[in-house]
Amino acid sequence: MELVQELPGDIDNEKYLMGVDIMDDSVLKIVFAVCLAGLVFLIFREVLCWYWKLNEIVHLLTEINNKLGSDEPLDGNKTWKTMDYYKQLEKDVVQNKEGQPL
Repeated sequence: MELVQELPGDIDNEKYLMGVDIMDDSVLKIVFAVCLAGLVFLIFREVLCWYWKLNEIVHLLTEINNKLGSDEPLDGNKTWKTMDYYKQLEKDVVQNKEGQPL
């Protein structure tokens, strides 16, 4: 009685005896193909984003969004000074309508 059984067909008997699964080669090929496809996708995406300047647009929009969310004015102190001037002018006009001098 023979301890090692011969495998039929093209299955490598040595790989089978060493514990290497028959599916290992095909799984590795699939994983490699998926990784390669992902890498190619990322490269093409970067080229398209560079061509359409999407990365720069996203950066500028993020910067604008951050500035709009903060309390500081976009152009330094000029905006706040102008707003304060018009608020004071509005108060003066309201007081003038009530009969008080400017």
